[in-house]
Amino acid sequence: QPVSAPIAIQPAQATSSEPQRTLRGIAIATDATQSAILFEMNGVTQRYYIGESIGSSGWSVVDISNNYVSVRRNGEVRTISIGQKL
Repeated sequence: QPVSAPIAIQPAQATSSEPQRTLRGIAIATDATQSAILFEMNGVTQRYYIGESIGSSGWSVVDISNNYVSVRRNGEVRTISIGQKL
């Protein structure tokens, strides 16, 4: 009988060349329209407000709370917290 070799299963590789952005901070203001988030990409930290697009990623900020941020792109919504990547 033929002997089959074990098959190695590789984890899925990201196919996108899109740079990783890391959520570094959440600033909550009394006026929600002034609340902001801080994303770091390639060593540069930038501030974004609700409704703004996050760089050229296609993601936009939809909600900011004390512990997490919600972002949307093409109908997909993600909730991330400080230290997580987008």
